[in-house]
Amino acid sequence: MLPHIASLLSLIAFSFCQSASADPAKAVVRIKAGDSYASGTILKRTIKGSVILAVADHMFASDVKEVCIGFNQSSISMPGRVIYRGGSKIDIALVIARFADDLTIHIPSISEGVRLGQSIRAVGFTDRSQLMNETGTVSLMLEKSIQGGYSIGTSADVQKGMSGGGIFDADENLAGIISTHADPLWESDIYFSDNGKVPEEITRQVSSSSMAINIKDVIGLLKSYQLLDGRLPRERCSL
Repeated sequence: MLPHIASLLSLIAFSFCQSASADPAKAVVRIKAGDSYASGTILKRTIKGSVILAVADHMFASDVKEVCIGFNQSSISMPGRVIYRGGSKIDIALVIARFADDLTIHIPSISEGVRLGQSIRAVGFTDRSQLMNETGTVSLMLEKSIQGGYSIGTSADVQKGMSGGGIFDADENLAGIISTHADPLWESDIYFSDNGKVPEEITRQVSSSSMAINIKDVIGLLKSYQLLDGRLPRERCSL
């Protein structure tokens, strides 16, 4: 086969593996860290062929460094490494994982932004490993995020384990990362990121909404944080 034809076929195969389907569910993965499970959302592919994912930081124990990622609704699993922890500043952890040749994933387009009343859907895995696709609307938009970086509230029925999954707009663009479900088991005072106390009315709205982090804030992390592939294990792992 001529070299330029082989290169063209390789490029076509690469494009197919990355975007053969626009199904947002293929952008959401299941992650195991120790004995805990969470959801994660694929953000980008690196030059070296690895993938970067966003996960809700509160889903990981403080000492977690290595994780196992179930792609394609857990039919294929690959090891990954935690490369960024946002902590109390922003409830996001970034994970890097090797991209297997036989994987088909969807790297979602980034939403230009959502507005109050707009239809969305929340996609993530429950703690029982069930992939959920919950529809809803944007119920709250905060100009100033609250501690943890949360600024988008939705009416979607987010369940335990879906934190780290994606919020997608009506055009299936990624608008946010799921962080908390509505109606927490206990009430507590809520503060803005600048430590100012959140007014009571907004606190009630936050408590009754499933909160998410605006994807633009997450993309900002990618731009400001140096992402290095390093040496990632090639062996597959098991969920």
